[in-house]
Amino acid sequence: MRIEPHDPTRAGPPVPTAASDEIMFSISEIQAVCLKAARGSGLPWGLAEEVGAGAAWLTAAGFPGPELVLQLLQAPPGEPPTVGPGKWRAAQGELLCPIKAGAALSDFAALPEGIGAGKLTMLEVAFPLLVLPFAALVARGMQRPVRVHWHGFDAVLAPDGYWISASVQGAELAQQATVVLVCEGTIHSLAQLGCSGRRVPLDVWRRLDDLAMLTTVPATARSHVDAGAAASDND
Repeated sequence: MRIEPHDPTRAGPPVPTAASDEIMFSISEIQAVCLKAARGSGLPWGLAEEVGAGAAWLTAAGFPGPELVLQLLQAPPGEPPTVGPGKWRAAQGELLCPIKAGAALSDFAALPEGIGAGKLTMLEVAFPLLVLPFAALVARGMQRPVRVHWHGFDAVLAPDGYWISASVQGAELAQQATVVLVCEGTIHSLAQLGCSGRRVPLDVWRRLDDLAMLTTVPATARSHVDAGAAASDND
């Protein structure tokens, strides 16, 4: 029986107290808290939804999605891309935001400015691993594999799975890199996304939850007085 009060303003269940430094969260819980954390950090709803979906995809592929999202949200905001055939760069010459670049990739995928006509280079992308979920969406939309490469890291995102190789330890967690995308031929031995969630460090989860709570309005004495029905609803 549930005895603790329910707080509808929270992003999900209360952050648990555990003897361990990590606890298991489902992919849907990870997606929800990352979405609201992105919103709490100031991203508009559309991009915040992309952050949540990206965190879920990376988690399902075995990557530390929540940790990467927290790093992104705590870093200086990246810029949207200046879109052009074959090469994209940050509008003001700083780092490209992987979420804004990924959203543009989805929009321009089959156009000359995207990868439909050949190779696309994104210069100096922050946290480039966050581009992978968008490349997976593009691969499904175009029904052909998309290769994503930066120094020490290669991935192929296909309509029916993915393949990943890292020749440099830790390359997948690079904080910035120039990313090259190109349409690929047939790929075999593809892995499938998982669905069992993952263990997340509690300090990471708490910080994401704190950001998520910024989307709520603090309770006041007036809100407590006004809560509930004005009259009995018993018939």
